[in-house]
Amino acid sequence: MNHGVTACFLLALVLPACSGKAVMDGTGPLFTCNDAPVAFWSHTFPGGSWVRDVLPGGGDERLLVGTAVSKHDQKVISRVGKHGQVFSERIVSYSAGPLSARRAHDGGLVLGGTAAGQELWFGLASWEGDLLSSTNLGPGHYNTWNPVEVLPHPEGGYIVSSFSGGNPVGAKQLSEQYLLLYRLEASGNELWSRSRLIDSSVSVVSNPSNNLVVITPNGDIVQLTRQRTALDEAVTRLVRTSAAGELIWDRSFGAETFYWPQDLTVLPNGELLVLGTADDKPSVLRLSSDGAQLQRETYGNFSGDRFHAFAVLADGTFAIAGVSYGPEAHGSKLWLLHLDADLQVRWDYLSDFYASPISMAKTERGFAIGGIAGGGLMGQAWFAEGTVCER
Repeated sequence: MNHGVTACFLLALVLPACSGKAVMDGTGPLFTCNDAPVAFWSHTFPGGSWVRDVLPGGGDERLLVGTAVSKHDQKVISRVGKHGQVFSERIVSYSAGPLSARRAHDGGLVLGGTAAGQELWFGLASWEGDLLSSTNLGPGHYNTWNPVEVLPHPEGGYIVSSFSGGNPVGAKQLSEQYLLLYRLEASGNELWSRSRLIDSSVSVVSNPSNNLVVITPNGDIVQLTRQRTALDEAVTRLVRTSAAGELIWDRSFGAETFYWPQDLTVLPNGELLVLGTADDKPSVLRLSSDGAQLQRETYGNFSGDRFHAFAVLADGTFAIAGVSYGPEAHGSKLWLLHLDADLQVRWDYLSDFYASPISMAKTERGFAIGGIAGGGLMGQAWFAEGTVCER
């Protein structure tokens, strides 16, 4: 599937067979459209690890937030430059589970995770990762590997989203699970919190992917979970809450429509896009602002191919990073697609690089990706960046 656009990768660690060239000028790559509209470089954390968040910084600086699995589950925050050179690295000891990071209102970092006692944890840090303040949001998490997402709210303060994995305060039995949402002041003090009971016949499936919560243009919060019923059926659930904490709507989609959601984004018009699977193929689900299904598209030709992350580019088109297990891949190889605003494929490209993307972000030139290279939890963390050139 190639619709008038070609793509070629140059990787710092692995060079696939391609004739493209990325021009370097000593200060960074110049993304030319001669032969190589996409150029990549990568940085590896010490030991086995992954990159969970990629945050564009000022100029050509990027912040990578990852987990060093082979180093006693240490978290690492790295500042890297144009060529992947490391400006600074911090070993983070203040979060026991996966660490979520976003840019704070003051230009530093806002962090979310779980503390050693398994309670939800919120922190503010410098851009380099030095912790400035932290707040435990109370008991009730009971699973340090449940995803925790944190976002700055446009009206001020922050949002923390997660779900309980056991017996939170107020639960009547151990099997009860709750979708959790906190609205915090800029200092970290709680404004309000909401816990919504998840049906006892379903269980929430932990997911290391990003963007399981978004904030709409009018300040509402939409949370995404992927669940599994007692009959082993997959369910995609989205819950929309106002900035004041009032429930607006709660929508679920069964496996016959859409399942295994991996990423969520909100468009400027308030519509939602969910990345996941339908009919055992990678899929994108477009929803209206009230949660009604508007469009569903599937992609690829092979059962088991999966999308993992996507980014809305500056021109309103979409870049998607996934993996392909088809006969041409011979394993889980990195698969990129470029979609137009109507979710139609402009081009797709199967690389020769074995990697599982976790996060994706828009940059001034195109997009950046973070994830695991080599496959498995003990693979090497990798960071890649590219641009899209029209033909």
